[in-house]
Amino acid sequence: MSADDQSSGGIDTRHWPKDVRQLTFDEGDKLGVRDTDNALFWDGKEIQTRQVVSLRWIELALACLAAVGTFGVFALEFARFMGWEK
Repeated sequence: MSADDQSSGGIDTRHWPKDVRQLTFDEGDKLGVRDTDNALFWDGKEIQTRQVVSLRWIELALACLAAVGTFGVFALEFARFMGWEK
């Protein structure tokens, strides 16, 4: 374990960007949470934690086909289970 690891509480910070540091104990009171939706706040400002995923039309079409196919298999297996097949 290197000296950097020991000074940061055993956390390996070598892969962190050079301008990023760990929080000190005194800075912990700047972090807050809104109970209704568990949103994080730093010094009164909301921390953006959302990542928007947008699908291209082909990906959306394939996802819809997969959903329809999955439902179809479910319906066939349910019919077989109920003894409705001939």
